[in-house]
Amino acid sequence: MEELFTYFKDLGLSEPDTLAILSTFQPKILEKGDHFIQENQFCKQLAFVESGLFQYYLLSDGMERTTYIGWGSIIISDIRLHDFRFPIGCWNSDLLVQFE
Repeated sequence: MEELFTYFKDLGLSEPDTLAILSTFQPKILEKGDHFIQENQFCKQLAFVESGLFQYYLLSDGMERTTYIGWGSIIISDIRLHDFRFPIGCWNSDLLVQFE
């Protein structure tokens, strides 16, 4: 969680604010191929990726259409789900590579 602390401190948050945010995060390990976000599913999570390579994609005509790839020290979620006008996810997000 030290990396997450540094991430928020680098954004300019105070130490008390950073610690308050950190108290809401719980460590979770995903294996290669695990889904974090799935299309047409509720995503009530926000995650900080310490290591690994994530792919955001849409399914179109049976094919994956990659919209974003992110790795290490990123926050992932389906931000549209935090807006009540879009209660169901439209993205998929999978762990492509698990870094050690």
